[in-house]
Amino acid sequence: MSLGIVDCDVHPLVTGGLGALFPYFDQNWRKRLEPRKHIDPFGPSIGQPPHFVGSGSNRVDAIPPSGGLAGSDAAFLAHDLLDKHGIDIAVLLPFQPARLDGWKDADEAAILASAYNSYFVEHWLGVDPRFRLAMVVAPQDPVLAAKEIRRLSSTQGVVGVWVPPIEYNIGYRYYNPIFEAAQEAGLPIVLHVSASPHQSSRPGRSTVAEYYAAISAIGINELCSLIFEGALSRFPMLKVVFVEYGWTWVPSMVWRLDQTWKSARPSVPYVLKPPSEYILERVRFTSEPAIDVPNEDYLRSILEMMRADRTLLFSSDYPHWDSDAPETVFKNISADLRHRIFWANAVETFGDRLLAGVPAAV
Repeated sequence: MSLGIVDCDVHPLVTGGLGALFPYFDQNWRKRLEPRKHIDPFGPSIGQPPHFVGSGSNRVDAIPPSGGLAGSDAAFLAHDLLDKHGIDIAVLLPFQPARLDGWKDADEAAILASAYNSYFVEHWLGVDPRFRLAMVVAPQDPVLAAKEIRRLSSTQGVVGVWVPPIEYNIGYRYYNPIFEAAQEAGLPIVLHVSASPHQSSRPGRSTVAEYYAAISAIGINELCSLIFEGALSRFPMLKVVFVEYGWTWVPSMVWRLDQTWKSARPSVPYVLKPPSEYILERVRFTSEPAIDVPNEDYLRSILEMMRADRTLLFSSDYPHWDSDAPETVFKNISADLRHRIFWANAVETFGDRLLAGVPAAV
């Protein structure tokens, strides 16, 4: 019998370039995009960017038997990930629309993100009742993004809103229309590590290793923004999930945020309580990569200090090369804590819509 597992980071793909989205465009948009129907926002080498692992970012064993790209076959993904590892629910985070963050035309980015969302609702959520979707919004125009949230907010299987990074830190009031719509719909905001130039291309950074090792610094920056720009104060019901930014850094950063708040409180009068309280109530972190902490006592201490029983969600990051299988991580923690990380925290974060249509109660 399953212990109850929600995987909060699974990456599906669409094959066929923008042409696969044409059924979701009106005639004018088809005409506009026809010359670029073979383009993929992820680039011509999707899944195989320059990388320090020879196979690229994806596992070769995750390629479907029919061929194509890892993550492109819904039925095979359900078997290879969910059946094989006893996963009850998988939250799909599609990378292709998230890479629209670099597109200059806000209307085009919005219409493409909407088409991708419709594609995954139609072609993935209906394939297996265990699939859920974090819709992607194009942040170039927050008003259009809010409109897309409202369009899909009542769609069964849609459980979150992925906001890709652009030049504004996530807590900045620029995003208010997005946060307002997400809070209204009861959908958490999802932030995910991206290979976008907004996160990965900075002067003096020339290696994948440097970017990969420093990913946590990006998460720290965004967490500080959420707290001290006042986003969590302005939207008291909003939840935010940090995916793949790491988690071993959380305790020390929370302490620093609290100490800074005490010292600089007059400059942020709208932050009404210690940052640690906002974080414990409404900010969550996912487990992948589950760092090899060199001592089990250290690991237990970190999990205790970050209140992992409330703040940590399991994620595999399938089909990427550094993905984590649920049976290989957190093997020596208590059964109660395991249940919280692998199941209960996700249910409390994403709400009842996460459980709608689950084949059997866990």
